Amino acid sequence: MLVRLRVWLLGLILLSGFASIPQNGANEAIAQGSPLPLPTPIPTPGAMPTQSSSSITFNAPSLRPNEKPLPINLATALGLANAQPWDILAASERIRVASAQLQQSNVLWLPSLYTGGVYQTHAGATQSADGAISSQSSGAFEFGTTPQFQFAFTEAIFEPLASRRILQARKAELQTITNDTTFSVAKIYFDVLEARGDLAAAGEVIRRINELIRKTEVMAQEGLVPQVELTRAQAQLARFRQTERSARERWNVASAELARILRLDPSAVLVPVEPPHLQITLVSPEQPLDGLLPVALMARPELTSYRALTEAALKRWREEQYRPLVPLVFARGNSTQTPDPLAFGVFGGGPGGSMSNFRTRFDYEVQVLWELKNLGFGNMAAMRQRRAEYDVAKIQAYRMQDFVAREVSEAYAQMQSARDRVVMAEDELRKADSSANDNFKGLGEVKRGANLVILVIRPQEAIAAEQALIQAYYDYYGSVADYNRTQFLLYRALGNPAQALPMLDRLLNQMKSPADSNPPSPPPAPNSQPVEAVSNRNGVTNVGGNIVELKPVSAEMSSAFLHVRVPANAEVYCDNIKLTLTGIERNFTSPPLPPGRTFPYEIRVRWMGPDGKLIEQVRPVQVEAGRHTVLDFFDH
Repeated sequence: MLVRLRVWLLGLILLSGFASIPQNGANEAIAQGSPLPLPTPIPTPGAMPTQSSSSITFNAPSLRPNEKPLPINLATALGLANAQPWDILAASERIRVASAQLQQSNVLWLPSLYTGGVYQTHAGATQSADGAISSQSSGAFEFGTTPQFQFAFTEAIFEPLASRRILQARKAELQTITNDTTFSVAKIYFDVLEARGDLAAAGEVIRRINELIRKTEVMAQEGLVPQVELTRAQAQLARFRQTERSARERWNVASAELARILRLDPSAVLVPVEPPHLQITLVSPEQPLDGLLPVALMARPELTSYRALTEAALKRWREEQYRPLVPLVFARGNSTQTPDPLAFGVFGGGPGGSMSNFRTRFDYEVQVLWELKNLGFGNMAAMRQRRAEYDVAKIQAYRMQDFVAREVSEAYAQMQSARDRVVMAEDELRKADSSANDNFKGLGEVKRGANLVILVIRPQEAIAAEQALIQAYYDYYGSVADYNRTQFLLYRALGNPAQALPMLDRLLNQMKSPADSNPPSPPPAPNSQPVEAVSNRNGVTNVGGNIVELKPVSAEMSSAFLHVRVPANAEVYCDNIKLTLTGIERNFTSPPLPPGRTFPYEIRVRWMGPDGKLIEQVRPVQVEAGRHTVLDFFDH
């Protein structure tokens, strides 16, 4: 029951992740980062998960006595990938830096406030207005405050706009790192699964070789085979033991790397609960490449980041263009000497060192100046610099588009190749298993003729069959692992693998009762206890405990459209997620949804009324794929 639940959870997580891929044709507002979140489907009859046992088996290899096991499944690993890695934490801190810079740029309009006291004294010669020199001694003291402005209007206008784009770019970079980390975790997890499968295969073949050696010893004692046949079998046993040791080493190395990324106990050996022949399909191999490229160009966070940086560079270019036309403003006190003269305070003094006659005093000056740096040549150079930075940002964005398209094409080709190799490896494994069994059974059988005894199967032929068997296992587990890795590689190339994880709890609440299902038979695998399977009519299918098939985006799936009318200053939340669009008319698009189903959202709107009081309204709304829904908050 525990294994069945784990496989079920894995399927649900991955299903939710693929459903979050946006489709080509979403409106521009969505491309800027304001889509609706994935809704929770309303359960319909016949849409519950089903469970069934399977005949697939796997002989789990044991750990050595000094090794500490740490069980883990793919769902847990992917969940930890978004929570603990250092790269994600560093990217989160860069968002905090960008947010602080945005806050600083938003307050450039506000003055700096200086408060304190100033003491001045003079003794000795001084010159009067008519040029006469005389000796004089005096002192003065003032305590007060001054608000001081010193800023350019261009910076106060354009820097917040640029900083806002940079913050958007940092958020997209966090999503990029999260996606990369998720893919790295999945890749290494499948490395662990592959090495564990190779170790199980090597252990199985070693067991069979030991039986073969015992048969060969008997045959050598009976004079049916020479001693060299026994030596050959023993040498092959030593070779297989090295292969087993190498597979265990690869398991330990991949486990250590996975533990490093997830920040788990480095002294433990991670033990996946899934069998090594588990296949995961996130993107259907039948999906045409032409339909995937537009998805990647819209969804990849790298492109969002580069677009935001390009817009930031454009704002700073505009800033330099307007700088000579917009004045600088200096406003400060003038009652004491620079650098920070006071504007208002209590002032007093007298001859010599006496301090008396204290009175209030106010002196303030405002300067509005136009600046031409270096007779205007400095401004021209700054404009050219900002224009070049803008052009560089555009070039980098275009280059990233080409890079994304190449990544999708490469991952698609690798996935197609891995799928074909899995089919070939299954056939190879079946035939190699049959050949090894037949050779082992026929070993020792003889045909007798006139004064002749002929062996039907010689030991070296049985050994060759075992060699073909272990190679078939390696080819099968390797092709399955390659298929899984290329699926996650393609999913990452499309831009959204990390968004599969937050939907698990919502989907678990939807799935309540199991139903019956009869999956087809799986390919052969090393002998052990059966692994339980899950089949889900919502699109998650576990074929004999072996293949988890996730329903791909197809032409039948389409987005739902929601038009919301709210006050211009309103904040709009969808299922407690704040949406970023502004204005009175706001259009939102959901992720691709299956047809014929109804999906609920809770829309919450907050705004300040004319009387300065906060108004908040919450309305439920149900959307359907391909349909437009209007929600008007002005009718109340």
